[in-house]
Amino acid sequence: MRVIVRRRDETEPVDLGFRERTLRLLRTDPGRAWRTVEISKALGITVTAKYRSLCTQINQWAEQTMLIREGRGRYRIAPEWLAPAAQD
Repeated sequence: MRVIVRRRDETEPVDLGFRERTLRLLRTDPGRAWRTVEISKALGITVTAKYRSLCTQINQWAEQTMLIREGRGRYRIAPEWLAPAAQD
């Protein structure tokens, strides 16, 4: 069996994970407390299983102090996460 590996074109969009996509979204309005349903809609998440996964991850990020929990189901980005991580 022959396996062909293709190099990804530099211009091809990369599928970013929930974390980076969420941080990018929250950086657009850092003072705003976003509801999890607003985040999921903005990210185009419509499948229930993916929504639950996102909610779980958002809770974990709040525990890791990436996000600040403003109330039930409302989060905003922590100030130290406002700037994107430096690329190597």
